[in-house]
Amino acid sequence: MIGILVSGSGTNLQALIDDGLPITAVAANVPGVWALERAERAGIPTAVFPLEAYPSREARDRRGDCDEPHGLAGVHDA
Repeated sequence: MIGILVSGSGTNLQALIDDGLPITAVAANVPGVWALERAERAGIPTAVFPLEAYPSREARDRRGDCDEPHGLAGVHDA
């Protein structure tokens, strides 16, 4: 199972989706990016973790609860 961090249009994400990889979650730090729409259209759960919702970037990056509900072994940038 693969979790993907996205930041823009999601062309790399789309390639992974098209290749049939077992993507179980997609996350972004900015709401409304096109990559989230791509994931939703593919039936992949999404989440947004905006920096302003946390006391620091490190606190946001340490947030691990996005992995566990989806059974992820790790999260990767795409």
